[in-house]
Amino acid sequence: MQCKQCPFNNVKMCGVNFCVLPHCLYKPKEPVLCKATPRHKGMMDYHSPRWKRKRAHILKKHKYMCQESKRYGKRIDADTVHHAWPVDDYPEYAWCDWNLISLSNTMHNRMHDRCTNKLTALGEELRKRTKIPE
Repeated sequence: MQCKQCPFNNVKMCGVNFCVLPHCLYKPKEPVLCKATPRHKGMMDYHSPRWKRKRAHILKKHKYMCQESKRYGKRIDADTVHHAWPVDDYPEYAWCDWNLISLSNTMHNRMHDRCTNKLTALGEELRKRTKIPE
């Protein structure tokens, strides 16, 4: 599918009913999943009270510091919580503290390819470093 409102005809839609790429000016108030990608049980509700509490807990646990930047000696504020093992593929780890890491928004965007919903090489590296506890 393509974004019908987007001036760039060849832009693929990224799982929603509008183009999520920065160049597209058409942004509806409430994004709705398109019919091509139905909601499934692996998807998270990032607006739920439970997620908001979990997010606050993880950010506090990591002292609001981007953990990936910290590895390289940089002190950057974290504002996002990332699932090292993606929820779409591993819904059973969605709420596990060991699977959640505080990141800056910039670093979080480096972990994902937003159009394919897959991890980038950096995201895969983090996933491999994050061991599943026994």
